[in-house]
Amino acid sequence: MNLFYAMGGGLGHLNRVSVFISQLQITPFTIITAHPQAETFFHQDNIIKVPLHVTHNQKQLADFITSVFSEFPPTSSVYVDVFPAGLLGELNQIKEIRHKLFYLARRLRWDQYQPLAETMAHGFLKTYVLEELEPRHQQFVEARSAKVIQFGLKYPGPHSSRIPSSLTIAQQPLW
Repeated sequence: MNLFYAMGGGLGHLNRVSVFISQLQITPFTIITAHPQAETFFHQDNIIKVPLHVTHNQKQLADFITSVFSEFPPTSSVYVDVFPAGLLGELNQIKEIRHKLFYLARRLRWDQYQPLAETMAHGFLKTYVLEELEPRHQQFVEARSAKVIQFGLKYPGPHSSRIPSSLTIAQQPLW
């Protein structure tokens, strides 16, 4: 099983994970998220919803995630999207993560997030760097990952039915 920990306020986490899963043809998978629109990207059977009442409390969130992780065998892979220690540092609170950990790294405000990452006890089997990182973030990735891969996501373009006619010439998009 492949678990994707995609916590965050916008749709970017879900979109990125959806494209990553599709591009690498990963199956089976389960998405762990609190986002109310997760069903826009994934079938409800592939989603574990994090209760909203625990999303602002590091300990409660860590307890919930620990419970979820315990339901899956140690051979499962966990992909952590963007925040290596979790959104609030909740992954730091988990005493032992028995699963193979992977990190989907993208640029973030490393100077603000770094204090949470510095206390991490876990490392990553592999990190997929999805966009250029700040130098200190890149150093962190290299120090905490057995393997680092520069990985370009191929986001699909808009469907032709959604392109306004004013942006097309002879039925072809201008871009």
